Amino acid sequence: MLYFHSKSLLLVIAAAAVVVPVSSFSANTILTSSSSRPILATTTSRSSTSSLLLLQSSSTSTDNKVTNNSNNEVTSATQNDDEEDTTDNKSTIAVERPVIHWTVPGFKFGWQDDDGNWFDEDGPRDGLPLNYWRQRSDERYYKKDMDVVDIVINPTSTKEQIEEAIKETERARSQRNPSINRKLLGEWAPLLRSGKDVYTLSSDVIEVPWKIQLERTEGRKFAPKNNYGLFDAQLVEGETVTISYSGNNMDKTFLASKLNEPIIFGMVDDLPLFFGGLTYLSDYILIQRGPEGDIDLWLRCDTGYLGQNKEEDGTVVETTTTKKTKK
Repeated sequence: MLYFHSKSLLLVIAAAAVVVPVSSFSANTILTSSSSRPILATTTSRSSTSSLLLLQSSSTSTDNKVTNNSNNEVTSATQNDDEEDTTDNKSTIAVERPVIHWTVPGFKFGWQDDDGNWFDEDGPRDGLPLNYWRQRSDERYYKKDMDVVDIVINPTSTKEQIEEAIKETERARSQRNPSINRKLLGEWAPLLRSGKDVYTLSSDVIEVPWKIQLERTEGRKFAPKNNYGLFDAQLVEGETVTISYSGNNMDKTFLASKLNEPIIFGMVDDLPLFFGGLTYLSDYILIQRGPEGDIDLWLRCDTGYLGQNKEEDGTVVETTTTKKTKK
């Protein structure tokens, strides 16, 4: 005599009720999972009588794996909720806009009021402040570059408006040989990569996923100090430069060249990381175009462009070499 436990019988009946024959599905049948995400079910015919049912989550690009056991039985694997893309949860770095570079250091900032009276930081003065026209030129160049940044990060700007602002800036042709110019050295924050936004705005603060560093592989080298400050020496043809980014331990080197051709170093966040094809370079921003003409726009993050008399550790740097003497 056979005895059946009532609860076990109910479980058997319930399990049998949810078994759905593969033949009842047509290609591209849309199912719904317990998390209300659509799942695409497809069928694949085989020479044997067994069929393959592949469930693929449409919310990720990760392929589900299908494995066969030793008896050629097909087992389907569905996407685990814990394996969802976590790109939105990546940490970011807050960056500030570069400050204006005054060509003549140490001068007193001046201005004129609506009544035509002149002032500087000490108060009213008789006539133009010293170096006023140089000051106005510095202000004009700074505003031009920051206007481009404003358009790029403005959420209401269209793609066409951004491209036109970039093209207008490129027409200025800031440097004759930008790919060997000293101004490309330093730390940069990418705002556009291959024409795509890679920044976020949080309460008007610019945040980026990582920064890019360009530096001489053999160590920093300074030009002779002049009345305007101490700056990096110009690069020379064939000099080795290291490019790195803070999001990974990836350092690449390349040879400085006037040819200014784009060099692709690899893929970062599904976009090519490259250098070259510079179309604009200033103290504040860098614009370059890839092999397909896609736009990169980088924002300056370091202060080396301002000119300096000593490094952060307090050592005074002699001209043209990295040799240092303690102050």
